[in-house]
Amino acid sequence: MAGLGSLLGATFSSTSSTSPSKEGKNWQNKLYWYPNAAHTENEDMYMFEQGQEDLFFRQCMYNLSEENIQSMIFYKTPLGPEHFYKVITVPLGVGWTYKLCHLYVVAETDSGKFFCFAKSCESIEVYCSGNEENIHASQDQTPDGEGARMIPVLHTVNYYTAWSGKLTVIERSTRARARGNRASVADIVKWIFNTRQLVLGYNTADRNCKDFAVDLWNFFTPENEHVSPSYMPLYMPSSCHF
Repeated sequence: MAGLGSLLGATFSSTSSTSPSKEGKNWQNKLYWYPNAAHTENEDMYMFEQGQEDLFFRQCMYNLSEENIQSMIFYKTPLGPEHFYKVITVPLGVGWTYKLCHLYVVAETDSGKFFCFAKSCESIEVYCSGNEENIHASQDQTPDGEGARMIPVLHTVNYYTAWSGKLTVIERSTRARARGNRASVADIVKWIFNTRQLVLGYNTADRNCKDFAVDLWNFFTPENEHVSPSYMPLYMPSSCHF
């Protein structure tokens, strides 16, 4: 029988809008690169596959090896309601609504740019902007910018729960490192390719936005700043509620 941790991970940290029978079917094995997060239409996006790391850097308009990371922030934002049309095996009760979240990492560089690294049910996504609000807008799943929404929890019965969620900082670091030196945005992009994130696929149990963001964060930050998911209700002590 699956443990509580795996059940809750599969249940609440979903960013997929697919049904259980189509789990992971939308995965494209691609990195989507948005050089300007203010423009996120298909024509504004560049797609790269595993093995195209060199092509990515050749075509990138920025010298990402010179985009040294000043600070990294681990963010949590509420999931949109469209992501929960699936059977939930663990009842969502008091103290568990914090699990209905999307997680991503933002790096601010010395040049004043912001870079976002996230995983959707389709791809790994990387965004850039000089305006941090554009970065968060790219990850916002709130319908029409509302701060609260009704999230379907059990689609087999007409049961809903409301969560007034907001953008939350889980952890902040000014000590991002790669090979003992200050990390750059290029280091993170290389990590994405070297760890084969593009071909790992997607599922709600162990290859979702949470797993990607946690792995990235913990690779580039010192051990005392590492994060890990909580499997305790909100009213119980936990260093990280996500």
